[in-house]
Parts: sequence; structure tokens; C-alpha cells
Amino acid sequence: MQSKVILKKCLHTPPWEWEWNNLNHLKSEEIAGLCKIMGIPHSGTKNEKIDRLKTASNVRQFLHNQSLESLQQVPKKLLVENAKKAGTPSYLNKYGIAAGLINWRSECQRKGKEIVRQSREYAKTQPKQLSLF
Repeated sequence: MQSKVILKKCLHTPPWEWEWNNLNHLKSEEIAGLCKIMGIPHSGTKNEKIDRLKTASNVRQFLHNQSLESLQQVPKKLLVENAKKAGTPSYLNKYGIAAGLINWRSECQRKGKEIVRQSREYAKTQPKQLSLF
């Protein structure tokens, strides 16, 4: 599958619906771009980046449509597990862990939106390629 097609699918679907085997066909720089859009670290080897994307995807799926109040109804063990994956404090009480996870999600979304905004601004400065057809 062409890397442009894979990237387009990734950009238009939630990360937990990505076909992970297809990411191996992408270049390391393209995977780094997906990491940036997800708001997670983008350094390391290709496999490290893919593993990081998978982990962040699992946490994002867990947090999807969750609020601070709804997370407080989740067992603490599950909160701790996801906090460790996200790299947020897992030693706090349930409210603290839930708040950390919500903040992590919000910060990742903010970083991703900023990268997309910067990319669009950059694309506007580039000349358009003309086509005869």
C-alpha cells in the first residue's frame, strides 16, 4: 500500500482503528509526523515510535468520551495502568490520577492541533504544483 494512502487513512480515523501492520510501510519521518500529530515524543527508532503510537492510542481509546467525573467511577487499578502508559503520576488518589489523564489528553490534543496548524501555514507558503490534466 502506498504511504500517502496509509497516511491519509491514519489522519481520517481514530488511532485505535489504525491498521498497525501498515505503519511498517511508512518512512521513519512519516511515523514521526504521526507522533507529532498525536502529541507524543517523536524521537527514536521506527519501532520505538510505532510502539509509542500504539501505547498512546490505547490510552486515547480508554479516555475517549471520558470526563473527570466519569473517570472517577473507573477502578483505580485501571486508572493507574493507563497513567503509567501515559507517563502521568500514578501514585495519587483516583481524582488526581483522573485529572492527570484528562490533562495528558488535552495537552496531546493541543500539541497535535498546533502541528496541524503549522503544517497548513507552511503549505500556504509553498508554490502549488500545476497539472495538465
